[in-house]
Amino acid sequence: MGNVVVMDARYWNGVIPAGYEYIKGYIAKVSDGDYFTSPQFAAQYRAAEQLFGKARSAWSFFKGVSDPVKAAKRYHDAMVAAGGYGGIPPVLDIEDKYAAKGKATVDKAWAQLQEMEQLSGREVLVYSAGWYWDSWCAPYVPLTHPIYTRDLWESDPGPDTPIKGWPLGGVMKQTILDWRAPGFIDTAGNPGLIDISDVNEIIFAEWVGPTVPPAETKTITLPLSTYRELKRALNEN
Repeated sequence: MGNVVVMDARYWNGVIPAGYEYIKGYIAKVSDGDYFTSPQFAAQYRAAEQLFGKARSAWSFFKGVSDPVKAAKRYHDAMVAAGGYGGIPPVLDIEDKYAAKGKATVDKAWAQLQEMEQLSGREVLVYSAGWYWDSWCAPYVPLTHPIYTRDLWESDPGPDTPIKGWPLGGVMKQTILDWRAPGFIDTAGNPGLIDISDVNEIIFAEWVGPTVPPAETKTITLPLSTYRELKRALNEN
């Protein structure tokens, strides 16, 4: 089976330039911890609904200094205000370089994740990268930690090493980071930076339904007499 291409971007004007029709979903940034909500989120998320339907979601950036319950509520309130959850699972981005290394940070992230799940009614997708997880988290938590029961959206495009803890790696993997893709602009009119990820099409279909292939173009040859009748009818109308 193949993969489906999904993009994420911090700021984006909500228009897909010609030539990027292969992008089938979008994941937006909502918030940092319990104290910041992106002012661009609502507009971007509503634009994504018009372009991608259910194939949209958003992430909360975990902050070690934040209250996990308040952080989850900030995320949930922003999602509801922007029209509700999409088909792609809610996302918790765990990469806070200012959080303490150790099990306490993972436990706090897990607490926010659980609260997000209670509010959304969905299992949360964990986003992280090997450069972070393998240093801040993996050495301090056993493989039996419940966070490893959740699916992983893995950063670190090659040649970085696979992230520790998830033996099968991510169900979704970023392939391009901070791509200044021609034609994409941000809300201020500047060249936009987007990230590209691949997700297995079976998993993507479980989230949002099957992707619809482009309609096949067919050429039909009509008898000359039929063509003349059609032309006369068009001219009369």
